[in-house]
Amino acid sequence: DVETIQAHSGGVYALLVLPDGRIISGGRESTIKFWDRDIHGEYVCIQALDARTNASTLQVLYNGQIVSGGVNGKIVIWDGDPVTV
Repeated sequence: DVETIQAHSGGVYALLVLPDGRIISGGRESTIKFWDRDIHGEYVCIQALDARTNASTLQVLYNGQIVSGGVNGKIVIWDGDPVTV
C-alpha cells in the first residue's frame, strides 16, 4: 500500500476520482464524502453528505453537480457548490 484512508465505518460502495486528485466516496453508512489533501499531503474529509441510502454509484454532471445512485432505486442530483472537474 502507498496510502490507506479509513473513509467509512462500513464498506465503500462507490468511488469517483476527479482530475485534480480529489476523491468522492459513497459508503455503506449512507454518506457521500469529499476528500482532498491537507497541508501535509494526506487525504482528509472536507465535506460529508447524508445520502439517505447506500450510494452505490457516483458521477459528476457537465455543470459540476454530483449525482448518486443508491440501493433504494433512486437517483439523486445534489444541490450545492458544483465540483470543478
